[in-house]
Order: sequence, then C-alpha cells, then structure tokens
Amino acid sequence: MEFIKKRLIIIVSVSAAVIGVILCFTLYLPLAKEIKELGKEVFVLETELSGARENINSMKLIKRNIFLVNGDEVSPVIDELNKLAGSYNINIISMTPKEIKLEGDYQVLPIEIILESKYAELAIFLGALDELQSGVVVVANFEIASDKEESLRLKSNLMLNLYINSTEYPYGQN
Repeated sequence: MEFIKKRLIIIVSVSAAVIGVILCFTLYLPLAKEIKELGKEVFVLETELSGARENINSMKLIKRNIFLVNGDEVSPVIDELNKLAGSYNINIISMTPKEIKLEGDYQVLPIEIILESKYAELAIFLGALDELQSGVVVVANFEIASDKEESLRLKSNLMLNLYINSTEYPYGQN
C-alpha cells in the first residue's frame, strides 16, 4: 500500500512537472518573445519622441517679434492686409471691421473679408498672415466657393481676428 502511495506521488509529481514544462513552452516563451518585440518597438518610439522634443525645443529658439497693436494702430494693420492681398493678386471685394469683443485677456477686432482669388494665391495669402509684421492676425473662420463663371477662381469669405492690446485700449472705448 505504501508502495502504491509513493508511486502515485511520483506519478503526480512527474505529471505536474511535465504540465509545467508544457505550459512554459506554450505560454511563457511566446509571451517573452512578444515582450522582446514590444521592447524594441518602445525603443524606436522613444527615439522618435526624443527627436520630436528636440525639434520642439529648437522651434522655441526661433523668436519672432510678435506684439499686439494698440487701438489707434488698427488702420495700418488693415492697410497691410490690403497690400498683402494685392501682392498675391487677390481681389478684395470688401473688408469690414466688426465690433471689438473681449476674448480672455485680449480684445479682438473681427474683420470680415470677402475676396476673389485662385487656389494657390489664397493658400499663400493665408500662410503669409502668420508673418504679418504689424500685429497678430488669426483666421477665425473661412468659407470658400468656386466661382460659377470661372472654375479656377474662388470666392472666399474670411473672418480674421486682430488682437488688440487691452492695456492701451481698454475694452469698450472706441
């Protein structure tokens, strides 16, 4: 009887060891391989992230003299917008300043511009707004429609926001 118990214990122990080895080869080794592959992928992503951070930090070094205009300097900005549009052969049909509104710590003068242009001219003009020297102008909204008579021409309705220095031109004063 004792012999049978010892034999049973040995059989159960060997069976458990065999099952353990089988589980190791079927579960652990594939997972270890996957972990190794994911580790390589993480390393590549960390390298890309490091490069992106370096690019962001280098962009911070590029400084532009960005400033907000005072309330009495709005007219020269509008003139510069007209000249900029003209330099790209953009026909401004109308340019209408709207009522000044408070947006956070700044005052914003919305300027509605209706214009005609070609696709490339409009794209270059919108990109050039970022390089405007006389103030900060942001495209708040735009609608573009193809001209019915000439398909290469566009009729666009832009809403630009011109940011105004609140300390020099308190909100509500015109």
